[in-house]
Amino acid sequence: MTHPPGGLVWRDVGGSGRPFVLVHGYTGSSDDFAHVVEPLTELRRIIIFDLPGHGESPRAGSYSLEAMSAAVAGFLVNTVGEECDLLGHSMGGRVVLPIAIERPELLRSLILMDTWADTPDGEGGSEALNAMLAMPDAEAVAAWKRRPADPPTAETELIVARWGQDWLDTHSIHNNRVDPLAVIQLGREFRDETGALLPATGSIRCPTTVLVGELDDPFVGPSHRMAATIPAAELVIIGGAYHSPQLTHPEEWRTAVFRHLERVDAGSALPG
Repeated sequence: MTHPPGGLVWRDVGGSGRPFVLVHGYTGSSDDFAHVVEPLTELRRIIIFDLPGHGESPRAGSYSLEAMSAAVAGFLVNTVGEECDLLGHSMGGRVVLPIAIERPELLRSLILMDTWADTPDGEGGSEALNAMLAMPDAEAVAAWKRRPADPPTAETELIVARWGQDWLDTHSIHNNRVDPLAVIQLGREFRDETGALLPATGSIRCPTTVLVGELDDPFVGPSHRMAATIPAAELVIIGGAYHSPQLTHPEEWRTAVFRHLERVDAGSALPG
């Protein structure tokens, strides 16, 4: 990993040619992709990084989706330095959407993965998280630090079956380096989203794949709505997958990504 003073921590996984930049989600890190992207170096130079307050990147005094988008745009301009293919996962997708809308010159293509442009379907976060979000920052941060470990889910069981418990434990250590203040302040923004961004996605003109796990209930509906609104979008649903299909179904996920990149290389943009 490269640790520029004051900048985002990033890693060049390898490969050559046009960069393919992958942006992780809320409370995640670049480790969410580190173990599955090497085969993609056949087609692209792969770059992964930690968002502000996540992983090994510096912490900030405050956090917002707007500031996250500005940080990613700055990274694309100052570190990547050329038009790229861009993937945003979960919060990462919500962070890169304003870039695709407002700075289209930075992107050659876009993958939106288990994310949203309006609001996720369902009732939102857990009762415990919503209770924390209602507290003042200092109290909420303290509550986050003393929270109990998350119980196993159907998705974590799939991850353990594929990668092993030791791998999951190490992966969780990487992701638990998130700044609790980022968890709280960004969580409030998610809670208060109005859905105003979805109509603006109709201006996205680069080739786009909207990718979602079949069982990721909060994001299946938003994925259909984005695919219906973005003119150059194709919708891909990975059967049996939840929120992180790259970890539970890596072969199917890579097939979808390869297909997207090959479509881009073939010159496909707006449908004919």
